[in-house]
Amino acid sequence: TEQQEHYRRLAIRGFIALAALHEQQQNYAASLEALDRALAFDPLQEDVQRSALRVHYLAGDRTGAIRRYEALRKLLAQELGHALGLPHGADPQAIMYPMMLSDAWEPAAEDVAAIRALCGLPKVP
Repeated sequence: TEQQEHYRRLAIRGFIALAALHEQQQNYAASLEALDRALAFDPLQEDVQRSALRVHYLAGDRTGAIRRYEALRKLLAQELGHALGLPHGADPQAIMYPMMLSDAWEPAAEDVAAIRALCGLPKVP
């Protein structure tokens, strides 16, 4: 409903403000926790994702920044697949697998076949 959306936006803004306050106090773990709570409402909030990457950097957490970047990259790849109308696949290594388990970044044969079918291209033997 409209009221739920209003409160959702308020909560997101509140978590972002809380994260900024923690960041100013150099309490980076608390800042990341608040940003993660904001992202739980919508993980595709680019500004919040960018803030989280910055906080990892400020905290000297290169590994955390890379892990977050890779998770976002996977999310965006899967969202692109959805936007193209690709179905979920059965191959756990596929980008369009319902639960992104793989760390691989090459499209699986199932991904390629679905994209080719979407584009009206013949199957590759």
